[in-house]
Amino acid sequence: MKMKNKTSKTREMLVDEYIKALEQEQLPWHQDWVSNPPHNAITKTPYRMCNKVLLCHMQKTKHYEDSRWCTVNQAEANEWYVKKGEKSVPLEFYYYYNRQTKQSMKIKEFTDWANKIKYDPSLSLEEKKQRIEAFSLMCSSFNVFNVNAQMEHRHYIKDGCEYVKASEYYRLIKEIKKDKKASFDEKKERFAELKERYELVCEKIEKEEVPTIEYNSNQVVDSIINNLGVDYEEIGDEAFYNPKDDKITMPPMTTFHTEYGYYATKLHESCHATGHPNRLNRDMSGLFGSQKYAMEELRAEIGSSFLMAELGLQADENHINNHKAYIQSWISELKKDPKVLFDAIKDADKIVDYIREKGEFEMMEEHSEVQEEQEDEEEVEM
Repeated sequence: MKMKNKTSKTREMLVDEYIKALEQEQLPWHQDWVSNPPHNAITKTPYRMCNKVLLCHMQKTKHYEDSRWCTVNQAEANEWYVKKGEKSVPLEFYYYYNRQTKQSMKIKEFTDWANKIKYDPSLSLEEKKQRIEAFSLMCSSFNVFNVNAQMEHRHYIKDGCEYVKASEYYRLIKEIKKDKKASFDEKKERFAELKERYELVCEKIEKEEVPTIEYNSNQVVDSIINNLGVDYEEIGDEAFYNPKDDKITMPPMTTFHTEYGYYATKLHESCHATGHPNRLNRDMSGLFGSQKYAMEELRAEIGSSFLMAELGLQADENHINNHKAYIQSWISELKKDPKVLFDAIKDADKIVDYIREKGEFEMMEEHSEVQEEQEDEEEVEM
């Protein structure tokens, strides 16, 4: 199975944006507020990996308050239309394609199919190899817009009183354009009549109402430490993870400016601990000051930033300033080989999934939903 090396528009934009931010001594993955993860407005599916990182960055830099995104076609099904002058964000999606049979499969579909082929007793090893390797991993792109910030709801008022969907009005426009029997002047006259009878009304699309999940952030972070099975000690004035001893060392809580800063740092070091051979098994051999060490910091920084946003934690100023020391290393590596960022994002995605499982996030979410339902019932009874 081959994969073309051409970099997608998503990744080109992401690298450019990250280098630009780092050159301004900003950590692009850190945000100063809690936000919902970017997701598709229609399917509700959260975006992942490079798509997620890029959209989070765009939400931050553009100050978008809505986490919903969608394509033009998806939007128009809801009578949403892109405002004039707005620019889209390119996202990527991967699939497998067989050039001989012209067959394409989504990633999961291909994985399931390939597993069946591998264990098919009627096929020889060579036949299995030929069938699977006939497919190439392909990358394509699509463009999305932010719903609340870049789109508007449109409809028309016909003859001053009748509500007409924008899609119906645009259908009438297309019919006139496609009418081969009508002359140019006739079409022009019909267009003028439409404009006279139909008045455009644009309305702001309200922000999505997202159920608030109340995490006990301190409890979640402490449960992560316990469930990871990592040794833990509070002593000294430095926070670090020692892979050799599988141990997190933290300064005492009283030395931090805020409780948030203490738990945010604890979460960051927990992300490093996922690299242990008994967990996600990453290369942790880099010594302090080396490029390998800087790249491990990048993985943990990106992963922990998403978890902090979800838990309502903010890194304190000391944490941010300490990690600014790696900026020149990160800039150098990204300019030399942008792939290091994509690899870091892939690892960060695994870190987030692993930490969410160990932190029992889903149990916390279910507990929060039950509490919310009980509070609603109490209000009704009152």
